[in-house]
Amino acid sequence: MIGKRTLLLIGAFAALRSAATGSATSKDLSDVDAHTDWPISIDTTFSSRYIWRGITLVDDPVFQPSITTSYEGLTLSIWGTMELTNSNDQLGEFTEIDYVAEYTWSWNELNVSAGVVHYQFPNIGPPTTTELYGGLCLATFRAPSLTVYQDVDQADGRYAALSMSHTFERVWVLADGTVISINLSGAIGCGSSNFNDFYYGYDEAAFTDALISAGLPITIGNCWTLTPSVSYSTLLDGGIRNPIGRDDNVFGGLTVSCAF
Repeated sequence: MIGKRTLLLIGAFAALRSAATGSATSKDLSDVDAHTDWPISIDTTFSSRYIWRGITLVDDPVFQPSITTSYEGLTLSIWGTMELTNSNDQLGEFTEIDYVAEYTWSWNELNVSAGVVHYQFPNIGPPTTTELYGGLCLATFRAPSLTVYQDVDQADGRYAALSMSHTFERVWVLADGTVISINLSGAIGCGSSNFNDFYYGYDEAAFTDALISAGLPITIGNCWTLTPSVSYSTLLDGGIRNPIGRDDNVFGGLTVSCAF
């Protein structure tokens, strides 16, 4: 694991976590009965390693569960990561827990979101920190999105993520209630000088990282989704690649989701 100054945070707010981390997208809560006041979605993800904004935080398998609920435009979620090996002397321990609150509203095909993410790091010691964020997403083909995060605590810097994604729905129908789709996504990040200095050891504003992901959501009935995925992450700027060292990563994951 790299130094803790570099790995204080994860990123990924709830609506764009799949683009930020390469994780498979959880089942949309809108699929649940519209009469449910607070529908709940539970995800359990097993990933071959933990990559955040191009940085290798854990170079071994991890377990990353989350729970999400929503009401009208408000979404609340809790996400965590647990190490599954003892390479960092943290076997079976949660080393990060994130609390997310987000509000989203829409005008025609434009979705606007604003939220806050609070990061805690039990068992490993780094101080907590908080990011505020705002995002724009067009509900069109490829769903282009721009999200800007402002760290208001430890890093005191900004990170912006531009992403696109598209889902080819119902590519294969295996049986009644069992459908396979294909999800493709890509993202590119840019950090301010303060942000890059804090996380990458590079005190200039620059494009930081790029991520390409492919997932294969398998919907089973009205509740369950099984999503194997593979992602490629790379650091972009030479001033960032040199201090970090580990600048290219391919990693896979398996997410089991249930919405009710």
